Amino acid sequence: MTPWWKHAVIYQIYPRSFADASGDGVGDLPGILAHVDYIERLGVDAVWLNPIYPSPMRDMGYDVADFTGVDPRFGTLEDLDALVDALHRRHIRLILDFVPNHSSDRHPWFEASRRESGGPMGRHYIWRGSRAHAPSGDLTSIFGGSAWSLDPERGQYYLHSFLAEQPDLNWEEPEVVRAMQEAMATWFRRGVDGFRVDAVTALAKDTYLLDDGTRPEAADLREFLHTAPRSPLMHRVLRSLRAVADTFGDRVLVGETWVNRIADLAAFYGDGDELQLPMNFALMEAEPTAAAWRTVVDETESALGEGRWPCYFLENHDIPRLPARVPDPELLRVVAVLLLTLRGTPIVYYGQELGLWSPPVPPEAQQDPVGRDGTRFGRDGARMPMPWTDAPGGGFSGAAPWLEIPPGYLRHAVSVQERRDDSLLALYRALIALRRSRPSLTEGAYREVAAGGALAYERLAPRERTWVMVNPEARPMRIPGPGGEILLATRPGVLARDGEIWRLEGRSAAIVDVR
Repeated sequence: MTPWWKHAVIYQIYPRSFADASGDGVGDLPGILAHVDYIERLGVDAVWLNPIYPSPMRDMGYDVADFTGVDPRFGTLEDLDALVDALHRRHIRLILDFVPNHSSDRHPWFEASRRESGGPMGRHYIWRGSRAHAPSGDLTSIFGGSAWSLDPERGQYYLHSFLAEQPDLNWEEPEVVRAMQEAMATWFRRGVDGFRVDAVTALAKDTYLLDDGTRPEAADLREFLHTAPRSPLMHRVLRSLRAVADTFGDRVLVGETWVNRIADLAAFYGDGDELQLPMNFALMEAEPTAAAWRTVVDETESALGEGRWPCYFLENHDIPRLPARVPDPELLRVVAVLLLTLRGTPIVYYGQELGLWSPPVPPEAQQDPVGRDGTRFGRDGARMPMPWTDAPGGGFSGAAPWLEIPPGYLRHAVSVQERRDDSLLALYRALIALRRSRPSLTEGAYREVAAGGALAYERLAPRERTWVMVNPEARPMRIPGPGGEILLATRPGVLARDGEIWRLEGRSAAIVDVR
């Protein structure tokens, strides 16, 4: 039986920005629960939530203070249970973020580790040097500044790949492995269907850190992350997490796997015993051209082969939204067709189906953390609250939202787009429904079709063939091939049959049931 996640479209929700039910201006679990019918109408198969754990919010929840709780800002464990139940009744799975690389410096584990260097928690984190002798070398964190901070209470330096408030866990310590496995199992027992594993490549400390705390060569951690595919430690961590998931049956592990080369993605699947869905950042990073997309897909298909399942996305909470890279509304429609018809599991970021963009946020309103070197990461624009209506405040909250919703967002609101059959939201719903109805689009093989300078490909199932034609650059597109029924086009009339030739006009895309 084909695993459910191979058929799935995953919908990423940034909880503080989706909907606020409590009236404090911050999105929460009851707010998501109030909109499960919208999620169902969109047609997605799984929801992935960014962190909901108790946290001081130095890094918007990625500084976890309790791996098995819910932050009161977002609700309660009972609210989480209610959301799981409501989604499951609609045959929608729930995926949580899991942060194995680090915790908050407010986590009880770190507080115990700093107090008792010789105690049972003393090795839960990576400690080096002394008050008088800092670790040698100048290791730079991903968020800027030194990756080592002196803890005055313990009198030693601790490693933090990200903020100083996010000390790195020591996965060489068996107790850390057991504690994190139990945290994961706790959520599985509550009915959670999988995890998106954060910062996977940061786990590869054996590739950038020597026993004495120095780095093996002159580079910062951002460069060392790309050596992760060669890391025995990282693979041990992933196998330990997958072992827990497999104990609970049809659970999935998605991974944040940012690498330099597409070919390196294959390593994160292990021997089928690590991640099922390492995230492929290459499509997100590619220029919106047929040649660039063809290169990404060809390299992905070559690297993964038939036995490993791709995972594509175009937006998330860390990067500017699509219109920053794809400013043409017609091209946004072409991109949607591409994402939802390639072989693999696609991830759609909340609001992507509305065409939301990343507006500038004034410095005084920004919530994103500031690095030790003064760098502000500027990700708030990609985390703007969801506009549900075109009324002031966008129907997000009864109070002032945690980020002010720009007036221009309101013309993209759900209520506005639901009134139009030609809206981007309507296209996403139609694409997801078509994908779900056709085995060739969910699990079929991929084969490129000759299309000159444009991009066309076939998705092939035992009794079904689907052709997809995408023309991001509005070139004259003539594709010889068999006839068939036009299933979907980004605009009426863009695809026509001229003898033995398919003719696709303008910046557009179309899907055909060929015979």
